This record gives sequence, C-alpha cells and structure tokens, in this order.
Amino acid sequence: DTRTLAAQWQIYINPLNNLVLYGIGVATYYNASHWTWRPRSAWFLMLGSIAMLMMIPASGDLIQIVTGYRRAAFIGASALMVLAFYKISTPLPNMLSVPLSKLGATTYGVYLLHPIVYQFVELLTRVVGLTLLPLVAIVLTLCLTVVTSLAVYSKFELPMILLGKRLTSF
Repeated sequence: DTRTLAAQWQIYINPLNNLVLYGIGVATYYNASHWTWRPRSAWFLMLGSIAMLMMIPASGDLIQIVTGYRRAAFIGASALMVLAFYKISTPLPNMLSVPLSKLGATTYGVYLLHPIVYQFVELLTRVVGLTLLPLVAIVLTLCLTVVTSLAVYSKFELPMILLGKRLTSF
C-alpha cells in the first residue's frame, strides 16, 4: 500500500486478484440456496453490510481500500451484501425483474468485456475525430458493454451451458 493504485493497476485488474469474490459467489449459491430466512432478516443483513462498508476507515489513495485489512473488510461486507440480495425474496414487477435478471446473467461478460469496449470507444472516437465528454464516453461504454454482453451470453455462453448440461446429464 506504499504505491498508488494507478501504479499497480495491472496487478489490481488481474482476474486472479478477484478470484476470491467469484469463489464467494459460487459458495453462496451452492451453500445458501437451501437456507430459508424471514424477509426481515435479509433486509437487516443488507443494512448491516451497508453500514459496515460505510464505517471502514480509508483515506489517501484508493490503494488503501484494496489492500490489507480494509480489503478483507470490504470483501466480508460485500459477501454479506450478496448473501442478503440472494435471500431477499421481495417480488419485483416484471418491468424491473426481467432486465435485472438479464443483467445478472451477463455480469461476467460485463466484467470481461468492459475494458475492451472502452478501448473500442476510444479508438472509434480517434478514428472519427470526435472528442467525447468523459460522461458521454462512460455512458456509451456502459450501453455498448451491456448490449455486447447480452449478445455474447445468448449466442455463446447459454448454448455452451446447455451443451454442458446435456453432456453431463447421462
């Protein structure tokens, strides 16, 4: 934590650096799926995890929140928040639940594709000779990333998941 996050960015964005988060997600799905909770318990867990995130002391460069005990605290609070979201059984209207479910299915694609889409947007703006405001570049990248991730999910990931289920079901 003696160097800035910017100086260590390539290390930070390495997928292996975040492997613990994926492991927690998989463990939550397989271990907590059979747990039954009262709805109020999940909401209290959500509020508690938010309070934990807000109380973790951090100052100086962003490296302070991704190293040492603060990283462990953030990972723990995030894991509790994911568990709370997973166990909250409040039904949502289709107008919200359908897009959120699609977004949830494509999150890994969003994670993997967003830097590539951002570089594409930067390259495209240079080739065309445009200068985009940072907010416009972010919104354009966000929209293109979600659309690209949905396409990759429906045309590649989902067929591979179905093939895997067929091959392992006998």
